[in-house]
Amino acid sequence: MLEFTKLTGRNEGTNVIIHRVTNQIDEGPTVAISHVPIFEEDTAETLQERGKERERQLQLEFWKGFVKGEVQEIQDTVYMRPGEEEILESARQKARKDYPNGWRRT
Repeated sequence: MLEFTKLTGRNEGTNVIIHRVTNQIDEGPTVAISHVPIFEEDTAETLQERGKERERQLQLEFWKGFVKGEVQEIQDTVYMRPGEEEILESARQKARKDYPNGWRRT
């Protein structure tokens, strides 16, 4: 999202998302989502740390709701506007090159 933000000139932040489990990673319906801002001075590492902290909070909120039977599917945020598919793919390729271990990096 850092690269996509740079390439598009739009900063809409990013999200941490909890999906229902399916056979494919991150393909199940969304059951919880939380916004994470992107700051101008962010690096991949600072954004990752802020995202991980928000993800921990979201997981606690989700499980509290789960226990109460309050889980429901929700609509994901769409970052890409029509015609930005190539920009998104370019941002993904750069991220994969710069961070070959992706979000699993420790």
